[in-house]
Amino acid sequence: MKESTNQSVEYASWSDPQKWMERMKGTRWVHLHQDYRKEYEKAVAAEGDLVSQIEHELKDRESSIPPTKLHGCSYQQIGKQSFLWWFTKDKRTVCTDLDIGDDGWVWYVKDTDSGDESYLSMGHAEEKKNGHPLSVHLDPSSPWSMSVCILLNLRIIFGFVAS
Repeated sequence: MKESTNQSVEYASWSDPQKWMERMKGTRWVHLHQDYRKEYEKAVAAEGDLVSQIEHELKDRESSIPPTKLHGCSYQQIGKQSFLWWFTKDKRTVCTDLDIGDDGWVWYVKDTDSGDESYLSMGHAEEKKNGHPLSVHLDPSSPWSMSVCILLNLRIIFGFVAS
């Protein structure tokens, strides 16, 4: 059975011969990807030495970026989208995004490692309360997360200080 290529909304109708791709499933989809992959491999093979040379250079650059210190926090880029940060060398944290505030807070994004591109927003301050560093964990599925994010943004924008 041939799938319809017609699309429509309240005020317009049109024919879309590539509508079948929207589902991203089926034999036709798999074959399309296999064809694209073969085409890519063929194109890259012709430039094989150059591609491996660039990959090698990028790896060298990533490992040669020295650590930097900002507002009392040390950090280092350790990959294309990875950072390592620490206040003390014995407690280093790997993350995918990082923001170091001049107020002593480090806000970072961490992969949950659940395989579904889920991330956690975390906040940590070296300032101690009752002998322990302050930490915040924002769970994206929690109804409180949005409220906490709004409060944190207000705190940053207007300079409110938590007591």
